[in-house]
Parts: sequence; C-alpha cells; structure tokens
Amino acid sequence: MDRLSLRTKKSPTPLSVWGATLLFVLISLGGWSFEKIGRYVLYGSTDDRGFLTLPLCPIYGTCVLLIGILFGSPQAPSRLFSRLCRPLGSFPSRWGAVCRWLLYFLAVTGLSTAVELVVGLLFQQLGIPLWDYSERVGNFMGVICPSFSLLWGILLTVLMGLLWDRLCSEVAKIPVRVQRVAAIGMTVLIGADFLLNCFFVVFHGERFWFL
Repeated sequence: MDRLSLRTKKSPTPLSVWGATLLFVLISLGGWSFEKIGRYVLYGSTDDRGFLTLPLCPIYGTCVLLIGILFGSPQAPSRLFSRLCRPLGSFPSRWGAVCRWLLYFLAVTGLSTAVELVVGLLFQQLGIPLWDYSERVGNFMGVICPSFSLLWGILLTVLMGLLWDRLCSEVAKIPVRVQRVAAIGMTVLIGADFLLNCFFVVFHGERFWFL
C-alpha cells in the first residue's frame, strides 16, 4: 500500500504513496498559482475559484497524478500507453514519434476533460459552481468547452513532457520518513480545510476564504 507505479526514466523505483501525495500538493499549489496569476493578467481579478481555503487547486494535482499513473510521460510511457502505441510500430521512426505525441495529447485531453466534467458537475449540483464556461462556444452545461479542453491538453502534454520525470526523480530523493511526515501533515491540513469549508457552505452558503 505504500507504493505506486509512478516510474520515471531515470529512476525505475516506484514512487512511494507519500511521495505521490507530495507531488499532488506541489502540483495543486502550482495550479492555484497558475489560476491566480492568469486571472489577474487577463481580467485584473484576484478571485479564487477553488473550494479550499489553502492555496491549492486539487483538480490539478488529481488530474496530473492520474495521467502519470495511467499514461506515464511521453518519454517514459506507462505499460497502458505503450500498448496503445503498439499499432504505431509499423510507422517510420520520425512519424511514429509524432504520432505517439499526438496520441498522448489526445489521451491527456480526454482524461483532463473527463475530470473537469465530473468535478464541475459535482460542485454545480452542490450549488457551488467553481467556474462557468456558459459563454464559450460548444460548452456543455457550462463546465467543459472545446477551447479550454484543448488548452488543458496542450499545457498538460508540455508539463508531462518537460517536468514530470524530473519532479518524480527529485521527490524520490527525499527520505521516505520525511515524505511520510510531510504527506500526513498535508493530508490532515487539506482534510480539515475541506471539512471547514463544507461547514461554511452548509451554514453560511459560501466557503471560508481570505486569499
């Protein structure tokens, strides 16, 4: 139970569950920062569209971890993705590589869209819509739309291609005992944050936030 099949090209040893938890937190923090900076640059707004009070957007961490587990990275694909690529073996090497990246992009885009759809509909049903694409062309119930699905697919493909293996390798270097303590601490904080906001939503109709 303390191992996941998050293998990297440089480190064949599976990343521990504690390490995966730290990756989840790190990527969630990066997603929150990306959202915050992006909204300020584009709209001059500092609104926080997440649910947690902590500076984290767990949908980013969840999505990236799922991609890492199911597909690996373009340079170090998982067994599942390698099987999906088998029909490309008859292609010339150059075109085969291009097709593998394209297939990876399509897989990542499909998975991230599915995650966004499930999370968006869940919070919409709870009366706490975290985003609204209603004004976007081709949107579905305001929670997904083609333009943002393509954007997330491109960004995630680049992230996985450039940073995923390196992030896994660096986290794997941290002593497991340190990983465990940090991961348990962050899990407790996130759990408490989630329960606090559930309480505020039930009794105040909105989440508790100060950032």
